[in-house]
Amino acid sequence: MGYDYYDNKRVIRTKLLWIVILSLILALLLIIGFITDAVKESEKQPFVPTPEPTKITGREVTPTSEPLSTLYLTETPTPAVTETLEATATPTATVTPEATPTETVEIIPTTSPTVTPTATPTVTPYPEHNYYPWPDEPDDPIGEDEESPFVPLAELFPVLEAYYNRKEVRGVELKLIEQNPELPHGCESVSLTMVLNHYGFNLSKTDIADKYLIYGDNYVINFEGNPYGDRGGAVYAPGLTICANNFLKEKRSELKATDVSGGEFSELIKKYINNGIPVIIYETIGYIDVEYRTTFREYNGKEYHSVRRQHCVVLSGYDEKEDAVIIYDPISGVVKIDRKIAEKIYNDFYRMAVVVK
Repeated sequence: MGYDYYDNKRVIRTKLLWIVILSLILALLLIIGFITDAVKESEKQPFVPTPEPTKITGREVTPTSEPLSTLYLTETPTPAVTETLEATATPTATVTPEATPTETVEIIPTTSPTVTPTATPTVTPYPEHNYYPWPDEPDDPIGEDEESPFVPLAELFPVLEAYYNRKEVRGVELKLIEQNPELPHGCESVSLTMVLNHYGFNLSKTDIADKYLIYGDNYVINFEGNPYGDRGGAVYAPGLTICANNFLKEKRSELKATDVSGGEFSELIKKYINNGIPVIIYETIGYIDVEYRTTFREYNGKEYHSVRRQHCVVLSGYDEKEDAVIIYDPISGVVKIDRKIAEKIYNDFYRMAVVVK
């Protein structure tokens, strides 16, 4: 029995010893593992995310050389503004900011570029027109303008209505349309436009030239030349009457254009101006005397020469006290001119006149 006692005691000690040894081995392995992990972590480079450019609608962030981990963004409370941010995707990383002085990233608004609109040409003739060249003559110099015999009414009466209300003045007030710069040789179409608009139509300056003038090689019945060009052009009363009636027919208007050429100038005043009907007549630029060019066209057995600095205007009133007529001139504006001067040019220029009524 004594043997068994000491034998069992030895076995127990042996077991305890093995337990202690195994515990030490296990603890040693754990320590070695922790040390290995620590060494591996120390060998790793610390991760610092590279600042990526951030697109901010309407703003630009000022670049900085400091790591993002050392920056704090301080914002002053402002009204809520919704902005669209487009950020480049970057690796996700947890960065613990160190205790460093706070720096403010200043957001500088960018200046929007000024967009200068491209100048759109105002002169755009219809491309389908076949413009016939206006005949040039070597003996037709432009020269310097003679002294104009007319007086611009705007200088005397800024409000034309006040002038027309004078008891000695008869006629009708129109809305002036100036032919330049779009139609340097479009006085006929512009004069017709002023008259048609007086009757309630709403034509632009170039509608007649673009859509209703008939272009050809006989300026008596067609427009010969290019109203948009710089070489000249014209259409006489017969052709302008045809053009006006084409427009009125298309609009199903009860109005009708009539070629009243050949009548006395005084009859135009008595029959039309005194009754509030404007008359399209042919004069000259600057109201100089008529000078015929050698070029002519035939119509109904009659020769019609072109005239140096020929012009088409609207006779709209008569000042009985001053014996002067009021003319809406597409180049010179609303003018008052001695009736005798206007009448002489009218008579020399084939007495051409057109009315719409």
